[in-house]
Amino acid sequence: MGTNTATPIIAYLDADKPLKVSEKIDIEIEQTYTLEAFTSRLMKGGYSGLILDIHKVMRETPQERNRIFAFASGSPVMRTKADSYGNRIFIDSPEIFMECCNGCCRTNVREEERVEIDIPAGISLESDPAMAGIKEANLKNISREGCFIATDEDLSDEHFLNIRIETLSNRLPILAGIRWRTDENHTFQGVGVRFIKIQDDQREEIEKLYLA
Repeated sequence: MGTNTATPIIAYLDADKPLKVSEKIDIEIEQTYTLEAFTSRLMKGGYSGLILDIHKVMRETPQERNRIFAFASGSPVMRTKADSYGNRIFIDSPEIFMECCNGCCRTNVREEERVEIDIPAGISLESDPAMAGIKEANLKNISREGCFIATDEDLSDEHFLNIRIETLSNRLPILAGIRWRTDENHTFQGVGVRFIKIQDDQREEIEKLYLA
């Protein structure tokens, strides 16, 4: 069976138990074996679904598992595990997974179109999802998939943030991953982020208020 032209599937597996080519999956699979490689690849976007080794996921720390589940919340997911012989078993239906992946487009140009704005926001570290230590910030541009946060906070050691967008009706924290950071030559100091866990009504309101 030939590989179709859909955006690839990202798999998170044990290196000694990789996923073999299967006739049930005709989309390109990019296999990752470390959490850093997995999350770095997801932050780039351009994927149609996820394959997760449930045993590997459950070996991660609670915070790391929550991060994986946050990424998975907006994507088609198929769970897998290795049997006692090292063979891969699909826990979910590959046929249904493939249907969902073929219907999932993550390369829509509009998703990355950023609109200039200047609105108040609050940020906190990933370890503070209740945002008890919230810091003031401003959003300077926004898209369906992310935004630029202007802040003087030192985020050099951080990779993920919680964001509260003050202009939205639903101000629940949005988990986001840091994609890039400004240098001293940039007009505003801050970080560019990609939304990881965002409510549907929050995304819809962002589109209505700023992208329509």
